[in-house]
Parts: sequence; C-alpha cells; structure tokens
Amino acid sequence: MKPITAILGILALAASISAQDTCTPDQVIVSLDINTKFADQMQTDVDTTNNSIDPSGPVYKNYRALLNQYAHDVQCTINATQDQQTQICAAYVNFATSQLRFLHIADGLRFFITNSHGENEGKMHNYIQTYKSALEGYTSRIKAAVPLCASQIDDAYAPLAKQLASLTQDYPAPSSSST
Repeated sequence: MKPITAILGILALAASISAQDTCTPDQVIVSLDINTKFADQMQTDVDTTNNSIDPSGPVYKNYRALLNQYAHDVQCTINATQDQQTQICAAYVNFATSQLRFLHIADGLRFFITNSHGENEGKMHNYIQTYKSALEGYTSRIKAAVPLCASQIDDAYAPLAKQLASLTQDYPAPSSSST
C-alpha cells in the first residue's frame, strides 16, 4: 500500500505544478526528479517481468504515468536566476541519463525477441513514437526556461534522440498488409 500512497502523493504534487501559470525553479527540479524516479522504476519493473510488455503490469502503468507527467508538467512560465538555471540543467542531465538507461532495455536481445514481431511490434512502435513526442515537448519546455545552459539540455537530449531513432528502426510501424 505504501507504493500506491507514494505515487498518489507524487501525482498530487505534479498536478499542483502543472496547474500554475508560473513555476518556481524548485518545482521544475521536483518535476525532473519525479520523472527520473518513474524511469528508474520502469527499468526495475522491466527487469523483473521477463522483459515483456504487459498492459496490466507495472512497467506499462509507469509508462502511462510518465507520459502523463510529460504532458502536464511544466506548463507554466519559469523565471530562474543563473544559479537556478544551472541547477535545473544539472537535474535535466540526471533525468536524461535515467531515461536513456530505461530506453536501452528495449535494445536487449531477450526483450527484442519477445516484442519485435506481430502485434507487439506495432505496439512498441506506437509506444516509442508517443514517448518521443511527449519527451520532446517536455524537454522544449525545460530548455526554454534555461537559456544560459540550453546547450547542456541539447547535449543531454542528443543520446536520447539517437536511441529513440534507433528504436524506431528496430520496431518499425506495422505494414498496412499486416494490419
């Protein structure tokens, strides 16, 4: 019951962050930390569920929660000092590293063998495309708040973009003849 209470508390905090017109730098860092924890949890969940996609399983629930966070977090103006921008950039680099670790799971041979064909192939392609779009929007909102270190955001995002492009090739959209 503790994990459910903790997740509900995190989601309540995230909802308060997303409903504001102005966010404090601390709220942005909390958002990045929350999303880092979701990605870390997804990595743990995938490792313990035979590396397969289960819409009722914890990895899919964390995936949906992460997408929700991306879609709704940091929908606000962020006014940050130079020091605060540096802190946000450092939090983003940590966030991006966590996301990349999670995405590398889909590169694993066992996961690929399980999910690279049939219905799962199309699902994976859609999951990746949806994740990519949500991550791009979230990253753009963070980057807009930190002009003094925006290049760090670009540098941290570049491996994510490369990994997402690779996964899109590994899990192509289903052909119209197979649907």
